[in-house]
Amino acid sequence: MSLRISRLLILTAVVLAISVAAQAQTHEAPSQAKVFSAVLGDKVIALPAPEGFEEVTSQFETMKARFNAIEAPDADMLGGYLPASDCQILRGGQTPAFTYYAKVSVLRTVRNEVFSTAAFAETVDVFQKNSQTLLDPSSDYLEKTMKHVEQELTKLDSKETKMVVNETKNLGVIESRPNVYSVLMLLNLNFDVGGKQSQIPLLASLTFMRVKDRLLYLVAYRKYQAKTDAATLSQLSRKWNEIILAAN
Repeated sequence: MSLRISRLLILTAVVLAISVAAQAQTHEAPSQAKVFSAVLGDKVIALPAPEGFEEVTSQFETMKARFNAIEAPDADMLGGYLPASDCQILRGGQTPAFTYYAKVSVLRTVRNEVFSTAAFAETVDVFQKNSQTLLDPSSDYLEKTMKHVEQELTKLDSKETKMVVNETKNLGVIESRPNVYSVLMLLNLNFDVGGKQSQIPLLASLTFMRVKDRLLYLVAYRKYQAKTDAATLSQLSRKWNEIILAAN
């Protein structure tokens, strides 16, 4: 099971990157939920936002639809997050740049199951030993997943969406401790949305986190524009890990 979970984490990270190509959103009155959480079996998991971010799927139906559309087919989206400044832009009826965002997901088949410390250690070990294979952009599983997301986005935006993952690089470990394992990745992506093509280099912090005997995937993204972006994203990842663990 751990190999499947490790693969899903990487695939989820890659397919989430397509939200860079998001189209204009419809303005909606936000609910401004102060406490955001998810129910996993008999556990309630608090999922506070990263520092300076807001959870958006509970505030904007359009954002909930978009985060669901970019989810891997065998995962459940639990929460999606944008910087507070982007949320203000959404409230004004405009479209933010979507260059910085985050998401929490869970593998559907183990959503309600107890995930032991041994299973967590095994998952991390499998990822470490097989990261090159798991990051292979030409894998059949990744291609199948990307096709699924292309279809979902095409339906959502009424514009044909195509995407190609050119390259994925593991840039190293951000944090490794009991119940937490985070790595930094670089994704090079090509998009074609309604005939408009673009190339996007994207940094992604990927975290396996065991909370209340459940396994979560925390993913944060930042469009690569400056050398300092890697340090900025790594710092956000470490702080977000602390925020979620402290809330539970």
